[in-house]
Amino acid sequence: MCLKEAGCSVCTVERQPFMDKPCDWEAGKKHRCTSAMLRHLRVAVMEMCEQADLNQINLLEAQGDHVSEREYWAQRRGQRRLDHANAKLAAEGQQPTQTVYQTELDKLRKQIYACIKNELRDNFLRKLRLLSIAFHSIHDKNCSIAA
Repeated sequence: MCLKEAGCSVCTVERQPFMDKPCDWEAGKKHRCTSAMLRHLRVAVMEMCEQADLNQINLLEAQGDHVSEREYWAQRRGQRRLDHANAKLAAEGQQPTQTVYQTELDKLRKQIYACIKNELRDNFLRKLRLLSIAFHSIHDKNCSIAA
């Protein structure tokens, strides 16, 4: 039943595979945004972009470094402070030693990626221990925490 005649644009819609509860397709129910629906929408957007021959980044695959919003803003504030300090040094005629600010998480992430890049699993774990990086694997019972 469509309520458009009564001036309302809420209608019962055809049930889709990502819809798992009646509130997803029945008229008058509160809409829920589920992870299945978001996955479906990402796939639909990617299909539309491919059909229109747009150069859209792939929304379906994980992209490189996922930085939290908190870390992003910490990096921005740190870079702003570093730029300000470097400007003072340049005004005094000194050469700045560091031009790019890195958060602790970014340093750790880069160390881990450097270990992963060219090493097998055993060498990777050994290098993590040498760097004093604590780790714990929920998938491997033999994996321990490095001190």
